[in-house]
Amino acid sequence: MFLVGQINPEHPAFLMTDNIRHQQQRIQQQVPNTVLISTDGLGKMADRIHYDAQGQLQLGKRFAQAYIKRAKP
Repeated sequence: MFLVGQINPEHPAFLMTDNIRHQQQRIQQQVPNTVLISTDGLGKMADRIHYDAQGQLQLGKRFAQAYIKRAKP
């Protein structure tokens, strides 16, 4: 299984964010056993790029939930 964390920098310097997110969705559709993990709504630090402690914890839970859901026989 391949878990992909979706990018979501909220900073104007990242001009290709929408394009990369689209490509990440395509990977999930084209590569078997690939799951795209949404990062929308996670808490971020003041730089609006890196996740704060709560955001990191929630992201870990999302990865774990996706893994458990897909790993069940």
